[in-house]
Amino acid sequence: MPGHFFLVLCFFVLCQCHEKCLHNNNTKPIEWVIPPELESCITEKKDVCPSIFISLLRVWDELNASFPDKMSHFVQNVGARDGISGPDPLYPLIKAYPDQLSAVLVEPNSLMVEKLRKNYMRFARSKIVETGISPSNAATLMAYESQHSMDIFKFDIDGCECHILDVLLKDPTWTNPKVIQIETNHLLMPPLSYIDLCRNDTPGRSTSRDLDVWGCSIQAAYNVVQPHGYRLLQYDWPDAVFVHEAYLASFPCFAWLEPENFHAAAFHGHMHARTHYYRYRHHQTDHSFVNTLEKLTLQASIHPGKTIEYIRDMKSRTWSKRPLWIEMAVAGTGVAATFTASKGGTIEEIWH
Repeated sequence: MPGHFFLVLCFFVLCQCHEKCLHNNNTKPIEWVIPPELESCITEKKDVCPSIFISLLRVWDELNASFPDKMSHFVQNVGARDGISGPDPLYPLIKAYPDQLSAVLVEPNSLMVEKLRKNYMRFARSKIVETGISPSNAATLMAYESQHSMDIFKFDIDGCECHILDVLLKDPTWTNPKVIQIETNHLLMPPLSYIDLCRNDTPGRSTSRDLDVWGCSIQAAYNVVQPHGYRLLQYDWPDAVFVHEAYLASFPCFAWLEPENFHAAAFHGHMHARTHYYRYRHHQTDHSFVNTLEKLTLQASIHPGKTIEYIRDMKSRTWSKRPLWIEMAVAGTGVAATFTASKGGTIEEIWH
């Protein structure tokens, strides 16, 4: 029943947007996906093609069509791995414009870097940086000077994304990008905010053996970027794609861009993945816990403390990272908790 409720909510939002576009002669609607986005599909994992979401190639094309004089033709890919497989969402864009687009690709894994160098050997304007990113080195590593903002920043490092992104967005030397694509937790939906932070610059997830509760939830990511002028363009599960409000004119008929539609956007992507994506069912550890999440989400604003306690009780035994630093909250309630542990120590908690 909760799932059906959110499907109805998403349909209502989409209908409102479509009607708005039909009555606005100054805008040209972007249909679901025309032409079909075959590049962004994961066919080897039996996922549905074509995608109902637009690729970063399409995002860049729309930006370039609307703001040609403000494009920097520069992108960054942090957590690039081999630069292709996954599939990597920036690869189709770089492949489409190899002579126009400059890119910096950051990857710490030496085996992946070796593959990355081979895969990107033909892209002369792409620079590969073999290093890890952390809160302390992020601003220096991602330094970028131009009269125009970076076009796209793609971020996927399996832990601490929200922490590092928050540091970058608050750094006056970092030019905030037009578009941010960040991997978020696969299962925790709004208003549940969950963040793995890099305590003492220690990278990685809070757990190495649990696929359910880790990383940065989409609510947490939104909390980080929204104060800096970003709106949710789409939730191409599990990646949240945010666009800066200065460039909203590129996407006149995206239903999710209004702040009040954030929850509907998140659940649209989540429900689509649950219904169609093969990998959704296989990216879980405790299926009984996952089955409680929709009900838990609906009741979170009513019982925020109990919601956080439930997640803690179910998952704290899997929080193996040391030193540990996790922030959990229920957005809009003012209820939050911090969970920490020193190297080799037990978990301590502070409620706010």
